[in-house]
This record gives sequence, C-alpha cells and structure tokens, in this order.
Amino acid sequence: LYDHESCTLIFLRWSKLEKDFLITKTGLFDISKIPDIYDCIKYDLQHNKKALALCSVLDIVRKLYKHSQDLANLVIPLEYGMSTEEKLEIAKGTCKPLTEKIRWDLQRTVQYPENHVVTRAYFTSESHIHSLFNIFRLDGMFKDEDEHGRRTLEVMSKVKELNYLTQFIIMLYEDPLKDCKSDDRFDVELHFSQGIKQLPNLSKDESIENSGVDGDAHLQVHKLKILHNCLSLKEVDDGLNKIDNIERNKYDY
Repeated sequence: LYDHESCTLIFLRWSKLEKDFLITKTGLFDISKIPDIYDCIKYDLQHNKKALALCSVLDIVRKLYKHSQDLANLVIPLEYGMSTEEKLEIAKGTCKPLTEKIRWDLQRTVQYPENHVVTRAYFTSESHIHSLFNIFRLDGMFKDEDEHGRRTLEVMSKVKELNYLTQFIIMLYEDPLKDCKSDDRFDVELHFSQGIKQLPNLSKDESIENSGVDGDAHLQVHKLKILHNCLSLKEVDDGLNKIDNIERNKYDY
C-alpha cells in the first residue's frame, strides 16, 4: 500500500466516511461529505489501485469514483456560493488578503522597478483557488462583448474541476516606448491550468500495470492556457480592487 498505509487504516478511513455521510437518525445524507468521499476514492485509485484489484473490488471502486465525481462537480462549486453575488461575497471573505497582496506586489513592481522581484509565487489552499477563480470569472474583469473577454469566459465556463496543482500565472509586461503615465505602458497576461488531469476511465480489460499512477509515479498536469493576453494593469488592479471594496451583507463568511 502507498506510503506504508495499513489495511486497517484504509478500513477506518472509509468507515468514518460512511458513518458521517449517512445520518442514521433522519435517514438523510450529508452532501457536505461528498468532496471528502471523492478525494478519498481518487486517492485510492491513484495510489492503491493494484491492492484494490487484488481484493477484487476495483469494479466497485470505479463506479464509486464516477458517481462521486459527478456529485462533487455539482456540490463543490456551490460551497462557494449559488448566485454571482454570493460567490463574490464569499470570495472576498476567503481571499481578500491574497488579492490585496497581489495588487500590492504589482503596484510595487511598477513604482520601484529597480527593486522589483522577477518572480513571486503564492502557495494557497483549495478554498482560495476556487475563490480566486470566481473573482476572475465573475467580477467583470472580462467583458462578454469583447472578443478576448468572451473567449476567456467561455474557457472558464467549461472548467468542471480545480484539481491539485491548479495554478494562475499573472505575467506583467512593460512597453518602454509608451508614456510613463499611460495605462497602456503595462500589460498583463493571465495563464491558467486546472492542475492534474483526471484519472483515466479504465475498462475491465485494461491492464492494471499500464493504466494508472500507483506509488510514486508522476501525475500529468494540464498545460497552461492563456486566458487573456491583452489586459491593462489598470484593468487587473481595478478588478481586484473591486473585490476589496464589496460591501458585506448580513452573512459573515
């Protein structure tokens, strides 16, 4: 088993999920546990597939993976709001410090070019990634009536899952030929990858040895896509600043 995990630990892990998922007093299911079930089954398929095959439960696990994936793709986005207003409100409560830091770093790079850092990396949590995704998609930074903005929104609307190693890359370019006070002097390219690729749909006859990523095998990551390549720095700053200035409603996220 992967990382020296015992069969007992796997059993306890799944027993707890089963117990938490079904509320015995009411006979209802706690759908907030669906993301945990999906993460757990995905982990076992990635790292313990050979052991599952030896136990003759791989077909059951495949079905559980597919069903939990479908449910997770529905439930997870709704954890961060149902309406546009709710999504942006939750995004502010979740990652306002991150958006403030990104704005500050971009502004400092422009204002003090002799002291700027060439590359900055921000490592954060799944909740921050979902919130940042909603900010870029919903706060009006990309306009549907603009060709580039429409293409960006179309690409983002097709993203079903934000996986491990999901990443945004903000690339800042300077045109020294433009006036120093012009909004056109600095341009931004926004790149995006939704992280590791989903597990392959294994057929019953597919070889276990050739079909997965057991153990320490490398996971494949989606290639970076250019979401937008002609944003002005002011547009990005205004979009992130809009999040910082959202009025809080009666809900405290």
